[in-house]
Amino acid sequence: MLRYIFRNISSSAINIITVVIFTFLLMNILPSDPVLIRLGARYNEKDAKALKEKYGLDKPLYFQMYRYFINVLKGEFGISIISGERINELLEKRFSKSFLLILISFLFSLPFIPLGIYVAYTGEKSTSMKIEQFFIMLSSIPLFALSSLIIFTSSFLLKISLTSRTGVPGLENYILPAFILSITPSFLIFKTVKDTMTSVLKQTFILAHRSFGFDENKILFKFALKNCAIPVITLLGNLSAYYLSMIYVVEYMFSIGGIGTLAVSSALNYDTPVVIAIVIVVSIIYNTVNIFTKLLIPILDRRVLYESL
Repeated sequence: MLRYIFRNISSSAINIITVVIFTFLLMNILPSDPVLIRLGARYNEKDAKALKEKYGLDKPLYFQMYRYFINVLKGEFGISIISGERINELLEKRFSKSFLLILISFLFSLPFIPLGIYVAYTGEKSTSMKIEQFFIMLSSIPLFALSSLIIFTSSFLLKISLTSRTGVPGLENYILPAFILSITPSFLIFKTVKDTMTSVLKQTFILAHRSFGFDENKILFKFALKNCAIPVITLLGNLSAYYLSMIYVVEYMFSIGGIGTLAVSSALNYDTPVVIAIVIVVSIIYNTVNIFTKLLIPILDRRVLYESL
């Protein structure tokens, strides 16, 4: 078990370091000058030189990377080149908004777990086909297009504003963005639960328990659910990558003001320290969820430990 845990943690650490190095190099080789963007029309050589010295941009790239890693290990992400604010404070102010958006979206998707179980257990193929066709139709529409359509319909046709007038989104401003974000996960959850449960209910050991006179509720909740839990848990863990990649689109379209919006604006302005800090945070979150998922699976099925040796 300890070997299994160590292997997953070390693999995640390598993933994070690799992503950070790649992002650092990519942001620095792009033909851009964040100092020029910061100064704008007030650009002059003296101020540009002072800013480059302040942020260490006058140093060699390998030295910048080394110093950045040292600061990150201390928990300090540095200062934004564009705004001059501490990146730690920027992330703290915006993280809660992104977390709330993802949480509400995930809660929208949860009812499709029991729905998938119900459809598989009752064998209602017509209901299953209607649900799948509905989600396939919605999932085929790109998020930005669906968001634009909803914003246009509400703002110009219904005269309803989906964004907060004060600039601070209330709970009601998260409902539609969270619903849009939950469409694909809801479909994947329903499809995975239904297909897995259907397959498990056809297994020989389920038929044997029924022939021995076991109660149907016990067969469903004790034997069938346990055997279909691993694919569902794996899917839920992998969905974190979807949420962390799609919030950029939804937040930017609905002006949520979370990490996604910050990432888009920082990338457009070539604010390298902020972009890399967001990459690190997102990588840590994804790999933490991935580790937790892999540690949860052996609890349900000990065979995973022996198969991984």
